[in-house]
Amino acid sequence: MNCDDISSVLAAMASAYRWQCRTVPERPDVVEVSTGRTWFDGEPVRLLARVDESAAIVASDGGQAMLRLRDAGFDVEDPIFTALWEESLRIYGLSELDDRVFVQADLSRGAHALSRLADGLLALDALRVLAVPPQDRGLSLADEVEDYLRSRPQMGLIRKSPPVTLRRGLVIRPSMTVETPSGEEVLVQAGSTSSRTQAFDHAFATFGLAARADIPMAHRLTVLGGKVNSWAPGRVRALGDVSFVGFWEHRDLIVRFLEEAGTPDDPVLIPANIHLPLWG
Repeated sequence: MNCDDISSVLAAMASAYRWQCRTVPERPDVVEVSTGRTWFDGEPVRLLARVDESAAIVASDGGQAMLRLRDAGFDVEDPIFTALWEESLRIYGLSELDDRVFVQADLSRGAHALSRLADGLLALDALRVLAVPPQDRGLSLADEVEDYLRSRPQMGLIRKSPPVTLRRGLVIRPSMTVETPSGEEVLVQAGSTSSRTQAFDHAFATFGLAARADIPMAHRLTVLGGKVNSWAPGRVRALGDVSFVGFWEHRDLIVRFLEEAGTPDDPVLIPANIHLPLWG
C-alpha cells in the first residue's frame, strides 16, 4: 500500500488541516497520516491507516491514546475513568481493540471518519486532567477490606471485581469474592461514605440481582464505611433484605461472619449495644 491509495481522503483534508502521508517501511500494508493536530503536550497526532479487502479505510492511533493516559496516571481499573473513556468513544463513534482506538469507513466517507478519529483522540487525551497518579490516590474502602482479608491466614482465594455470571447471562461485578475457610465463596460489595447514595444503589442492585439468581443469602455481604449512625436506618435495613450488612468500624463482626459457619438471625451485623431501628 502507498499514499496514492487514499489520495481522495488526503486531498479532502490537506488544505484544511495540512494532512500529510508517508509509507511505513516496516509495514508495507500501512501508511502513517499526520493530521495537523497535536496531543496535550504538543506532540503531533499521527494515524496508521490501511485499505482492507472490502476497499474500506481502517485507521487507528496504534495504541497511543491509552499509552499516554497510562503514563499520566490514568487508572484503567477505576470504573469512573473507564466510563469516561467508553463515553468518549461512543460520542465520537469510535471503536477499541487491545487498547487501540480505530475507525472504519468507506473511502467516500474516509475524510470525515479520519477527522472524527483525530478529534476523538484529542478528547481522550484530555482525560489526563482527571487522572491522579495511583501512588497519590488514597486507598478506597474496597482496597482496605481486600488488604485486611488477605492478611487473614484463614481466608482462601480473594478475587477483585470479578465478573459473576448469573442466569440469563446477566453479569454483576461485586467489589470482590472471598473464599471462606469452609470453602464457600462470598460476594462482597464495599460502600464508602463519600457517596452514600451511589454506594447504596450499587450494593442494592448488585445483590438484588444475586438474590433473584438464587445465590444464597449467606453468600452475599455488604460492607459499609463510617459509623453505623452515619447511614440512614431505612437504607441499612433495605440492604439487609438482599445481603448481610457489616460496618468496617466493627470489622470483627465481619470477620466472624466470614470465618465461622452459620448465619446470624439479624442480617445487620452490629454490636449488641448499638440500636438500629427496624424502619426509618
